[in-house]
Amino acid sequence: MTPTTAYTVGIVGGVSDWQRAGWDEHRMGSVRENADGYLHQSVINRLGDLHGELMLIRGTSDTSTPIANAMLAIKQLQRQDKPHRLVLIPGMGHSPDSGEDLWTIFSSLWRFVEEELSGTGSPPGSDAAGLQTP
Repeated sequence: MTPTTAYTVGIVGGVSDWQRAGWDEHRMGSVRENADGYLHQSVINRLGDLHGELMLIRGTSDTSTPIANAMLAIKQLQRQDKPHRLVLIPGMGHSPDSGEDLWTIFSSLWRFVEEELSGTGSPPGSDAAGLQTP
């Protein structure tokens, strides 16, 4: 994510809060050893810099990037009054497990991009569509 205004929409899958992601220690060292590095890499700390509409797509059974991280991101988006949508896919893990999961993802993506690029999506600063389950 960058603070650019060049993009109208963004689409995200798993949200990593690097301060809670012990699986990356082989590259960054431990949180205790590299607190500044983890703080700098935290997506959640930089959500206020986003421009445009954001869609988060989450499997509720993801153990690689836990849904709790997505909830932290949504809380931050709400605090920053950033427009966003959330698509929850019950039972899906880190990757689509079935054709039904893929259909949900792609139909949600298509609808989101179509609405946002045509100007029929949610108004700026709104999260009226903040919780969406297809």
